[in-house]
Amino acid sequence: MEILWIVLKFIVANILLVIVSSTLIGIIVRGILQPRTKPTHGNHEAEYYSISPTYGKILSLGSFVFSIFLLVILYYYGNIYLVIGLISWMLARIKDLIREIKTGIKTTNKSMTKDSLDFILTATNWIGLGVFNYGLYLLWIK
Repeated sequence: MEILWIVLKFIVANILLVIVSSTLIGIIVRGILQPRTKPTHGNHEAEYYSISPTYGKILSLGSFVFSIFLLVILYYYGNIYLVIGLISWMLARIKDLIREIKTGIKTTNKSMTKDSLDFILTATNWIGLGVFNYGLYLLWIK
């Protein structure tokens, strides 16, 4: 029963890693790089929600401060591997976010560009997941 509990904790921690890292970096990047005009795709206007530039900067700064706070808490109560895993997931998401902001189209597997940077960022995601899980292993099992 103890093994099942540990596996469940690993699954929940990985889901939280993906959700928290993507959300925080998304708020930070979107607050900094707001499009100046409504993005269009072909003849159709893309879905676009405008916020004031001041509010975007404040939201971005608040998310950045919260990200730093989260990384410090992860390091203090966990270990450096958890921090490296979270940072690698955040960094790997930046290119897709910038593309989404410029075009206004959500990036999917079909619309994603297939260049060497995407390969490197995908590898960064997988390596970050492994490092994060190793940090959880050291924290909970050893």
